[in-house]
Amino acid sequence: MPRLWKRNTVIAGLGAFAVVAFVFKKSAELEKRTIYPRVWIPSMMWSKQFKDNDDPYFQPPKSL
Repeated sequence: MPRLWKRNTVIAGLGAFAVVAFVFKKSAELEKRTIYPRVWIPSMMWSKQFKDNDDPYFQPPKSL
C-alpha cells in the first residue's frame, strides 16, 4: 500500500465532488425545456424555468 493512501483518497473524492457539483450547477442554469413535460420530473425542483412561473398559462403536470 502506498503511504498516505487515506489522504490521497480523500483528496480525490473532494476533487470528484467539486467537478460533479460544478457540472450540476451549470446544467441547472442552462436547462430550458421547449415543451413542458406532461408528468412531473425531478429536474423541475431545481430548474429556474419552473420556479420563476414566467408563463401565466403553465399548469404543473399531474402525476401518473
